[in-house]
Amino acid sequence: MFRPGIKLASSLLIAVGAGTLGHVASAQQGAGGPPAGAAQAPALNDTARKYLEARVETARQIVEADMTRYINGVGTSADIPAWSHRLMADRLRLARNAADRIKAIREHRRLMMDLEEMMAAYAKTGQVRMADALKAKYYRLEADQLLAEEGIDPEKEPIDRGPRKAGGAPAPPAPPSPSRP
Repeated sequence: MFRPGIKLASSLLIAVGAGTLGHVASAQQGAGGPPAGAAQAPALNDTARKYLEARVETARQIVEADMTRYINGVGTSADIPAWSHRLMADRLRLARNAADRIKAIREHRRLMMDLEEMMAAYAKTGQVRMADALKAKYYRLEADQLLAEEGIDPEKEPIDRGPRKAGGAPAPPAPPSPSRP
């Protein structure tokens, strides 16, 4: 299995958990309404909202658990993009305004950017297939597209890489442990 550095692990877990801390004030003004071409979902009644909120929390726990397993070298990254996307989709369904939608997309995008960077590093060292690194890039590009549909240029988005960038570039991925299959 593969072990990313501790700083990368912290960054990824912070990105996953960031959605529980409240609104990010950096949501762009004027980006209102659903993404271009998106159908407007019917309003949620209180019971449906309660279940959707429970799904959001469950999806967040799944992403955190999968990331922890992957970071500890006992899992793969295969399910992380799908569960991160489900988390984002449910948060979009709960969104009451453009800022909520943008925050959900940004959270997913950050996780996909970190995963893309990690998988590219693994591909360079032969620890994963190049196709795995390209899949991570695809998922990040999808998040970029969703931001663009909200009227935000992803290329102008600040890149917040958290504490792992403070000391320079992230450490290269650790080689697979000989004690694990």
